[in-house]
Amino acid sequence: MFRNFKYELNQRLIYSKECASYYSNYLKHLEINEKINNRTFFQNSFILIFKKFYYLPIITLKYFNKMKAIKAYSIALKEIEVLEEELKKHN
Repeated sequence: MFRNFKYELNQRLIYSKECASYYSNYLKHLEINEKINNRTFFQNSFILIFKKFYYLPIITLKYFNKMKAIKAYSIALKEIEVLEEELKKHN
């Protein structure tokens, strides 16, 4: 029974590390997309202001999605810490 529990903890740790890696890459891609959008429309400030006002609902949704991803990444990192402590405790 103990081996099965240790195996399950190890599998969960592997999954959490993959999840943290995914969210880390996702957040990096979001930053790159923001830089591209800012550089594209930065040349004409009127277009930039108009674009930000026109797409305000979409920008708001993207912001909330980014906050959700940051929260999930933070949870995954905490889960990795706890699982590693539990595995050390059960060794």
